Amino acid sequence: MASLPKYIQIADTLRAEIGSAKYPLGAKLPPETQLCERF
Repeated sequence: MASLPKYIQIADTLRAEIGSAKYPLGAKLPPETQLCERF
């Protein structure tokens, strides 16, 4: 089975982190530059 596209992997990771309360209610996600460095 082929791996998922990178954008799907990133979205899934962010969804999981939001669901696990890594980002508190009302908090902003990291800026795009930080996300680019991370992924």
